[in-house]
Amino acid sequence: SRNVWSAEGLTSALISDPWDCAVCFEEPSSFGALEAHVVIRETGAGIPLLVAASRAGEIVVERSVVPSAGGFTLSNGIRSLPATLEKIVAAAAKSGARPEDDRQTLREIAQTTLVGSAIGEYLTKVHGMLGRVLAAENCSVLLRDPLTGRADFAYWIDSLERPGPKCPTRDFAETVLRTGRPLLINKESRTSLNGSAAWMRSAKPWSSWIGVPLKSAARTTGVLALPAHDERVSFDEHDLAFPSLAADQISIAIARGRSEMALLESEKRYRMLFDHAPDGIIMADPAGRILDINTSLCQFLGYSRGELLSMAAAEMVAPEEVGKIALALGEIAVSPEHHREWKFRRKDGSIAFADVGATRMPDGNVLAIIRDISERKEAERERSELHTEIAGQSE
Repeated sequence: SRNVWSAEGLTSALISDPWDCAVCFEEPSSFGALEAHVVIRETGAGIPLLVAASRAGEIVVERSVVPSAGGFTLSNGIRSLPATLEKIVAAAAKSGARPEDDRQTLREIAQTTLVGSAIGEYLTKVHGMLGRVLAAENCSVLLRDPLTGRADFAYWIDSLERPGPKCPTRDFAETVLRTGRPLLINKESRTSLNGSAAWMRSAKPWSSWIGVPLKSAARTTGVLALPAHDERVSFDEHDLAFPSLAADQISIAIARGRSEMALLESEKRYRMLFDHAPDGIIMADPAGRILDINTSLCQFLGYSRGELLSMAAAEMVAPEEVGKIALALGEIAVSPEHHREWKFRRKDGSIAFADVGATRMPDGNVLAIIRDISERKEAERERSELHTEIAGQSE
């Protein structure tokens, strides 16, 4: 058992482990039976919710909300909580709906990580795990692109059907994607359909079809679909619980994988901008130790990247500038920015001039942009000499 005090806590518990039931004690709280029922319904956990209270020193069940073929059934009546729990656990054990093997499989799915862009490899592993619990010979995953909104199949294994814009699995999956609710099609639901739902009768090859939403931040981002072509297989309402819990773990892994990929892409773009910037760039710690440099700085000073990373800032500047480094670092520590002209010493011993703008970063490190102004300084020197020469001739 586990105690939770919020919708987030119950969601986490239902996602991390399968449970036989949830018990809510009616006490003044911002998180009560109604909120708990919403979480159970949205996570697709498919477990009973017992609303309990203390009566004459005994804990009793006053109401219960139990999953049923039509959704959920509300029952009223005073019953003993311990006796009710015993019946629920016994029924679950007898039906085998939540055996320890299922729990272990969910743990393994939760522990399976999506590495980089290898989503096909990840979903292949998850498909194999689903097959331990359900008749999951066929499996597909429809994902919505977070940037374009377009939905495409990221995974498809099916013994009869081929993916296409008009295939039944896509129609059904897009319905789940649009509504954000699980969809079950079986023999019973097909034979009881009226004319307005004739599109569902196109599931002719299947005896059953299950589709559950993949959600991230309360938004439906994809669909896990399990078609069963074997007429001996018939999914029912109880079979929705396990794919729904698995879908939660798949959603988490895909969201995490996408975040990691976005971070890697961001780092690649930063690295490309850093390395190909026309100006020299230095990243240093607050003490002035060099952490990173770009190609333009190597070209400006004539050193290799390895040489510069092994040097101290004092070795890069002209001798008369060495004493100003500590003052500049102290200035940056107080004020977030520093700007002045500096003289640098190149590898060949020559002196180069640069306009330096330094900024203290949020992590405390210092980012310095170094723009070569040697040509400008040389032109200024020549212009000054020319003015001096002209002035001397005019005298």
